[in-house]
Amino acid sequence: MNQRFLRLVYTAIVISLALAPPALFANQYYRDGKLAYSTGETRRAFELFQQALRFSPSDGNPLFYMGLIQQENREYEAAIQSFRRAVELRMDPDLREKAFWKICLYYRSNRDWENLLTYSEKFLQFRDIPQVRQMREQAEQNRDPRMVRINQYMAEAETLRGEERWEDALRAYERALALRSDYHPARWQAALIRMRLGDYARAVGDLDVLIRAEPESWEYHYKAGVCRYHLGRHNEALSSLASAREHNPDPNEAFTYFVNYMEGLIFLKRQDYEQARTHMVAAAAGRRTPDLIADLSLAEWRLNRSEDATRHAREALEQDATASEALLVQLLANRSADAGAALTFARRLADSLDAKEPDRDLRGEYTDGLFEGGRLALRSRDFRLAVRLFDRVDPGQLSAAYNQTAARTLLDFNRDFGTALMESGDLNRARNVLQRVHDAGGYFLLARVHALRRDEQSCRTALRQAGNADESNWERARTDSAISELMRQSADFRGFVDRRGAEPTPAPQPETRPDAQPGEQPSG
Repeated sequence: MNQRFLRLVYTAIVISLALAPPALFANQYYRDGKLAYSTGETRRAFELFQQALRFSPSDGNPLFYMGLIQQENREYEAAIQSFRRAVELRMDPDLREKAFWKICLYYRSNRDWENLLTYSEKFLQFRDIPQVRQMREQAEQNRDPRMVRINQYMAEAETLRGEERWEDALRAYERALALRSDYHPARWQAALIRMRLGDYARAVGDLDVLIRAEPESWEYHYKAGVCRYHLGRHNEALSSLASAREHNPDPNEAFTYFVNYMEGLIFLKRQDYEQARTHMVAAAAGRRTPDLIADLSLAEWRLNRSEDATRHAREALEQDATASEALLVQLLANRSADAGAALTFARRLADSLDAKEPDRDLRGEYTDGLFEGGRLALRSRDFRLAVRLFDRVDPGQLSAAYNQTAARTLLDFNRDFGTALMESGDLNRARNVLQRVHDAGGYFLLARVHALRRDEQSCRTALRQAGNADESNWERARTDSAISELMRQSADFRGFVDRRGAEPTPAPQPETRPDAQPGEQPSG
């Protein structure tokens, strides 16, 4: 009886919740959001305000707080859009007034007289305030007739950005700048889109224009630092990041994370691993993202802090199984103790790089891992994997990574790479690579490639070089499947191998007497 009663009560509660008006949920989310905001949990607060807006889309109060959070995160354009949306909806009077103030002050500081005129008039319709009337008069005196079209382009660009049509949005911003080159909101958004599209050279050009106009803006300095990092201008990038630090009076957690992480990446590129680790540890104090922890593990590996490196590599891979730097560390850490595990990490590394960064210039930090992984794959006869890894090795970086044995290592790399290409059937590339290996083994492999290509003349040349360097290669040629097949097909080539590259002995000519007459047979 009691169980039946409890089931009925439970069912009634579920039904009542299902039938509850959306406003009930909206109010609860809104209250929880304000509480989270008051305790500094801005990320959670933003999510709660989004939920409140979803259940009550005609209520502008959640949008006001979302705008506050965006403003605190220096997302000024997004904040103004939230405030603008809010004042078009139902709002508490005190929040509406605050939202109007934020909109009008923003447009006045940006000298956007057209929007200031529009929103100061709306503000005055809500509440007649002398300071707002003064702002409207200022806007009327300074308004630029071009701003009507500029605002149309800005609105068009905003819509296109929402649809992730980045090239089209960029063209809209460029049309706005063509009308007024000093309209900074358009140039700022254009720079951000260029960065998203990977056009860092033009993005930093836009940012330099903005910095000259507003040298105190730390956001411009920070983004310029990011661009210069991607352009390989590391000293300039560090200078830009230092300016961002200098001009930000109140750095929040996000700023501290991104600036320290970016500085750490620059020092990692410069192979200053101690400085890289210092900055990455500082970044990790606020946020422990898988990319950061993976890069930290690589810096620690280079510092021979193997225990810390492998621990952080495992942490990164638990969050993101494709974290390339962590896979690299695990490959290097396991290559001697557990070749099978190392080969697995090598395969995962190749997959990760192909999927996430197929055209990335890996420079020096990956060189030894790619080389060692390729050799493991070659020994395991996984020739395609070996080619994928060797293909990404920069021979110049290889010499730098193994500076004590650079010549020998480069020779080994070309031999191994050529072997992998040959065994995977890429004979033309194998020939080109093996032509750089000037020793007995390299000459023999090159001869084998020519035999597989049925290039008898080139095979003779390479095999003669191999035999001259090491005579045992002549016997080895007889048992090699590709060369013996060419011997079977060509009697001349078989004779060449039988004679060990010597020219055939000419047949003896019949002896003739000096006084013999034409047609006379030689004597007895």
